[in-house]
Amino acid sequence: MLIAAFQYDDGAGGVFRLVDDTARIDNGNNPSDPSQSLVEVCLSGAFCFVGFDREGRGILHSQAALLNWWKTGVNDGIRYHILVIEHALRVMSEHKNNGERETIPESMVLYVDTSNLGLIPPPLG
Repeated sequence: MLIAAFQYDDGAGGVFRLVDDTARIDNGNNPSDPSQSLVEVCLSGAFCFVGFDREGRGILHSQAALLNWWKTGVNDGIRYHILVIEHALRVMSEHKNNGERETIPESMVLYVDTSNLGLIPPPLG
C-alpha cells in the first residue's frame, strides 16, 4: 500500500516523507513503489490536511501553483492527492475514535489557492 511508504511530517509544513530513505524507487514495474516524481511532489506541501472547521469537517488546503502537473505527471499527481486524502481520513477517524468529536462528519472542505498559476492547464490523463 502506497500510504505505508510515507510518513506525514506536520512540523515541516504538511509534507510527506519516505518512511525509509532507502525505499526502492519505482522503475515502472511495480505501481506500489513510489516514483521519484511522487517523492518530490510529496515534499512540496502543495496539498495538505490542515485540521478541522467549526462543524468538525476536515480541511484540505491546495496551493495549486506548487504542483507542476507537467513535471509530476497525472498518475503521480493523482497518487499524491489520494495519499493526502487517505491521511485526512485516518486523522478524522482517530479524532472520532478518541472521542474528541462525538459527531464528526465524514466530510471535508477543500480550499484551493489559485494565485500565481501559470496560463498552461494541467495535462490530460
